[in-house]
Formats: sequence, structure tokens, C-alpha cells
Amino acid sequence: MFGTPLRRFASTVNSAVFQKYGNPLSVLKMQATQLKALCSKDVQIKMVASAMSAADLCAVSGRNPAGFAFPAVAGSEGVGIVEKVGSGVSSLKENQMVMLIKPFQGMVRAESLTTRNDALLAVPNGLAPEIACHLLGDAGAAYKMLTSFADLKAGDVVLQNDACSPIGRCVVQLCKARGIKTVNIVKDCPKCDACGKKMLEEMGGDIVVSESQLDGTDLKKSLSALPPVKLVLNGRGGCVMSEVLKMVRGVDVVTYCESSCQPFRASAAELMTQSLSLRGFSMNCWLKSAKKEEVAALVGELAGAVAKGELKFNTKEVKFEEVMSCVEKAANSTCGGTRVIKL
Repeated sequence: MFGTPLRRFASTVNSAVFQKYGNPLSVLKMQATQLKALCSKDVQIKMVASAMSAADLCAVSGRNPAGFAFPAVAGSEGVGIVEKVGSGVSSLKENQMVMLIKPFQGMVRAESLTTRNDALLAVPNGLAPEIACHLLGDAGAAYKMLTSFADLKAGDVVLQNDACSPIGRCVVQLCKARGIKTVNIVKDCPKCDACGKKMLEEMGGDIVVSESQLDGTDLKKSLSALPPVKLVLNGRGGCVMSEVLKMVRGVDVVTYCESSCQPFRASAAELMTQSLSLRGFSMNCWLKSAKKEEVAALVGELAGAVAKGELKFNTKEVKFEEVMSCVEKAANSTCGGTRVIKL
């Protein structure tokens, strides 16, 4: 369990630090960092759990730079218990469970963190910390893309690649709960073929195919039996996405990641004759500009889905001492769950 008793800590804490962008396995080091002094609008929290996601690793590598001031501490999401509040803070109180709602606050720390109070939100009652610590990055991103780019209704169709990723799994479940059909493309790898397809089907995925099946007649037949695709979500990029563009017309194509590390090609003819609109979405950018009330409403919606059993997560818990092993597994993962670091 995560209910570790509160205790007083020194002014330095062990953290996952990087001095420059690069391969996370090379640039991330465990070292002591100074705990920020508590100002009037600040809150000091005792870390309970944090997440290590693909987005965090992309930020460390520089593929998704966040404008860090080096040295920087890795991690965007986490949960903690309020230890102290500044004199100007009235919205939070000691011993309250809170979650980070502003990105890149440096969450992979062994002990405490001091941050401004508007970067924190009280965790809804009943929401487990091991879920709250990565709720926005995975389910939040899926929810925002499904609600921001198309007016989706029951019976509509969403097509996505990288469907075995944490965000892809959330897309399937959120769509299933709303009667929206999903066409899901998974990577060509033994793990995805062996259990990923079955997992997505059990979650409610309507069509699940591997990337090597994109040009097959079975997929084309299945697509022809469905209404036209209304939204495309791209987390993969590369030649896979280039093939997907040939299958759709009159839709927004929303890119939120590029796990293949390769750009995709969209010809002028495809854009013009198929009336495609290429869009981009970053959950971190949304969180930076969103009002606290907007984030709270999103968290409440997702917490409700969790409570109803509509949204489930595949998490893997690791100890703080195992962070570097966690980074290696996350970097090499194809269809695995989100790594949750117990602190």
C-alpha cells in the first residue's frame, strides 16, 4: 500500500536528475537535489507515487523538449500527501492527498517536493494513488482527443495506431463506454500478437489488426462494413501512418506521439482529394494553459469512469531504488503497462 506515515525530511532529496537531453539510460542519474524553500503560495508534499511514461522519456531525450532549466528532475505526474502549506494557501491542507496537474515539475523524487499550490489538485475520494499518479497523462490525453476534434456519437468510428500503448488502451475503453466503435492497429511484435490483440478485444475494441495487415483484404472488408471513420489518432508515425492516410477521407488526423521515431508522409493529392486535416495534440501543452477548474472537471470525469469500471489500467509497480531499471524497461517496452514508482 501507499499509506506511508509522514515524517520530517532533510533539505535535500534523492531524485532522478539529468544535466542535458539524451538517451534516458545514459543521461538520467540518481543524485541529491535541494528541496525548494517554502514560499507563501507554495505547498510541500511527501511523495507517495509517481509515474514514468513514454512522454517523460521523450522529454528527457529531447524529442519532446519542455524547455528544462538544467539540471532537471524527470517526471510529470505524481501523487503526494501535503506536509506543509505556505501562509497564502487556503485551498489545500495538511495530510490531504494531492496530484500534480502541471507538467514537468520533477516528480521522480524519493521523498518531498515543494511546488506552487496551483499545480496541485486534491485527489478525488476513492481514487487510488497508483491510478491518480498517471491518470491525466494516459486517460486524460485520450479523453481530450476524443472530445476536442470531432463531435463523436454512439455508432461513430475512431481509427488509431499504437493501440496497445497506455493511451491507446484508454481510447478503446472510453469509446466502448460511449458506444463508439474503434479500429485498432498494433505493432508487429510477438508480445502484441500474443496478448495485445486479445487484451484490446476484451476491452471492447471492434477491429484489431497488426501493422503488417494494413494492406490486406480482410481489413478493407471490415472497414467497408462500418460507417466512415470520423477521427484518426496517430501515436506511431512512420510508414504505418502513411498507409493509414490512404484509408480515410474527410477526417481530422491527430498526432500525439511518434513512437516509431520516423515522420509520416502525406502527399498533396491525399490532403486535397481526401480532405484530410492534420492536427497535433500535446496533453502537457493543454495542462500548462488549462484553468484549474477545467483540470478538476476532467479528473472528476475520469475518476467517475474508473469508479464505474469503464476505465482500467495495467500498471507495474517498482520501488524508487529500481528507477533506472524502470527506465530501461519503459524505454524498451512495446505493449507493457505504465510504470508506477512507489515512494
